[in-house]
Amino acid sequence: MHQLSTNPSTQPCPSWLDTTRNARRLISKAWKRWLPPPKMSTLEWSNRYRFVSSKASARSGKYKSSVTPYIDGILDAVDDPNIHEIVGMKSAQVAWTELVNNVIGKRADIDPLKIIIMFPTLKASKKYSIKKFRPMVEATPRLRAKIDLSGSRKSGNTWDFWNFPGGSVEFVTSRAISDLKSDAIPFIVVEEPADAATDVNAQGDSIALIRERAKTYNKWKMIIGGTPSVKGACPVEAQYERGDKRKFYVECRNCGDRHVLGFENLRWDEGKAEDAFYHAPCCDTAWNDNDKNWSVKHGEWRATAPFKGVASFWINELYSPFPGSKIALLAQKWEDAKGEAAQGKIEKLVVFVNSSMGIPYQHAGLDLDMEEMAKRADDYQEFHVPAGVLRLTAGVDVQRDRLAVTIWGFGRGMERWLIYWGELPAKERTADKKDPVWDALDSLLWDARKFKHALGYPMHVAAAGLDCSDGNFSEIGYWYVRDRKRKRHNILAIKGSSHDYGVKEIFTKPAPLDRRGKNSSKAAKMGVQVHIIGTYKAKDYLIGEHGCFHLQGAGSGRVHWYKEVRADFLEQIFSEIKIPSRRSGGKMTYEVKSGVRNEGLDCTVMSEHSAREIRLHTWDDTRWDDLEHKLKQVDLFTVAPNCVDAEGRPKKTSLAALGQHFNG
Repeated sequence: MHQLSTNPSTQPCPSWLDTTRNARRLISKAWKRWLPPPKMSTLEWSNRYRFVSSKASARSGKYKSSVTPYIDGILDAVDDPNIHEIVGMKSAQVAWTELVNNVIGKRADIDPLKIIIMFPTLKASKKYSIKKFRPMVEATPRLRAKIDLSGSRKSGNTWDFWNFPGGSVEFVTSRAISDLKSDAIPFIVVEEPADAATDVNAQGDSIALIRERAKTYNKWKMIIGGTPSVKGACPVEAQYERGDKRKFYVECRNCGDRHVLGFENLRWDEGKAEDAFYHAPCCDTAWNDNDKNWSVKHGEWRATAPFKGVASFWINELYSPFPGSKIALLAQKWEDAKGEAAQGKIEKLVVFVNSSMGIPYQHAGLDLDMEEMAKRADDYQEFHVPAGVLRLTAGVDVQRDRLAVTIWGFGRGMERWLIYWGELPAKERTADKKDPVWDALDSLLWDARKFKHALGYPMHVAAAGLDCSDGNFSEIGYWYVRDRKRKRHNILAIKGSSHDYGVKEIFTKPAPLDRRGKNSSKAAKMGVQVHIIGTYKAKDYLIGEHGCFHLQGAGSGRVHWYKEVRADFLEQIFSEIKIPSRRSGGKMTYEVKSGVRNEGLDCTVMSEHSAREIRLHTWDDTRWDDLEHKLKQVDLFTVAPNCVDAEGRPKKTSLAALGQHFNG
């Protein structure tokens, strides 16, 4: 029988007293905690750590980039320090949301910083947060450990703002100006720019506004991705054109040649879309879905334009490996869409072109031959008033640093001639009452000596409209209108009714002033009536398919402009096109073309409204004859430059002075 040792040095030591082992454990934990995060690309992180939730996708489990190999090159561009902007003009069903999730997940885990994602609407923002972002965090252990989904107040997390160590991700909407102009953010994602607000509170395009939030950083990054809309008014197409226009070239399994997948290579007998095949243009080999997917896995991105800091990518649904994008299904969708379009119902075809082909839809009749339009210009000079003009009206658009102005002359049958199109630059800013730009506007509108009528008639602007729609400049606009009306000038404060869809008339009487009402407006408190223009009817009347600008020759409703007009005149007049808008549930709306200014059109619309305010559109030949007779009488006085006031009205002049003038 063994005797137990009583020597303390031979007794086993409790683990909590093993200082050496405990010290090593603490050092190891501290070392791991303070170790820099592993250096790896977004693609490597996604394949190693990312999991896909069954709540968000039918393909749940470990993320595999090999399923959508075209994503790899876009993720590499996101990591490239020489690339600031990445643009994706793409169809549906190409895993773009998974790409965004990979980018956000990797940065939340090992490369933390502040991130903002801009969605077109609040509904789209909530949908992504609940159905995409949260399931990704729940399914990915490394993210679940860093992003608190409990909803506790302590975490500070809400559905649209999520903290993680070293950074955060925030979801904003394109229509909230406060979201777009707050703190600087180094990493921005823009989702579906074709549906985003094009003019946020009249302060500019939402994409341009949010881009400015990133530019204070040297290593800023911006990702823009979405399906296109209509040719000529498509924001994502405009962004894509800024880049190097990369396309994914697939390898032909038969001959080894490479090409870009295109829907023109689908073939099937009419009514038998289930038998459709893809025919490789290089060797006319028929591909089934397996052949097509093999070719995509062996594809590569190639730039088709010079690189200037923006990497832009285009891809369509033929590249998609998912069951809903099989060749036969796409062929059937296309056949159905073309069948309905043949019956005059283009809605399905528009959706197919945008969401499956991944290209903007080209509406028939939207292309104008500007060179031919320019040939119609008449041979007269700026400020020279042709013989047919008997009344002048004007429209003024207020910008931060300038005033844009058109002056139009009207004659019988509302035939009109452009007298002036240009801009008056502010010395500092138009919001300043003392800026000399307002005196320059007075001189332009109300000084009769500027206008030289072909028959010597005295001319001044009989009515003018000043745009007060922009909240930043409405107060200065109301001030100018109120002040000049006191000086007997006929100037109107104008706002556009942009959501009437053609219901509101071009001119309606303004609401009576209510200065003391609880809900009285700023304009009412300043004693100014605001005129609301029916902009849709005005634009239909002027530039619609059968509008005045499309009429040729002379006579009622015809439009004339002078040869030496500013070069951008016609471009600005036709700066908007009427198309079905995704932002308005498919309703026909006027959309500004990408990259084109529209002040010239806005001013012309206001000038048209001003003409109707003085009822020119109701005048018959007798009224026009009476006006011409009066102008001939007044002309007796206007021969002498000092015998008229600033508005062309005869001054009280002595007979001796007149006699001296006419007798030389």
